[in-house]
This record gives sequence, structure tokens and C-alpha cells, in this order.
Amino acid sequence: MMRAAATATLDRTGIPWRIAYSSTSLAEIWAAVAAGLGVTVRARAGISNHLCVLSGLPELPRIGPRLHRADAGPQQVIQRLSDMLRTRLGELTPAG
Repeated sequence: MMRAAATATLDRTGIPWRIAYSSTSLAEIWAAVAAGLGVTVRARAGISNHLCVLSGLPELPRIGPRLHRADAGPQQVIQRLSDMLRTRLGELTPAG
């Protein structure tokens, strides 16, 4: 989702790009970025302390958090967890 938003924005603004590294492991992505292999797009709430936010790039569209769950299961527990996550994410995400 974040890669698609980033590449579409770069394409729209005419900034050339290429994928230098790809992984399903966030720790591996942090290591690759820290090693200078490229940049990544992440929510500010989830940025690693040893990386910095770049300026001068086009603004990306806002992507809100999404919760996915199975229909079956202990509904009351799942609903309570969902409520807690929404509250906490709301505290971390600036309004707007």
C-alpha cells in the first residue's frame, strides 16, 4: 500500500525511481535504508529512531490504518481489542 502510493506520486511528479531492495521484514528494510541503499515510506508513528524524515519530496496521500479480522471467533474480545487499537492509533495520528 505504501509502495504503491510512493511510486504513483513519484511517477505523477516525474521523479525517476527504481526498487533497490525489497523484503517482507521491516527489520531488513530498516537495515537496508540505514546502510544507504535507498529510502522507504512509513508512518511517522512507526519510524525507527536511527532514521530521519527526508524533506523536499512530494507529499504522499494520507493512508489511514486498517484493521482486518475474521468473522468467526470470540466477538467480544475482538471488538474490545479493536476499540483499544483504534483509540491508541487515534492518539498517535495527527488530526486532519
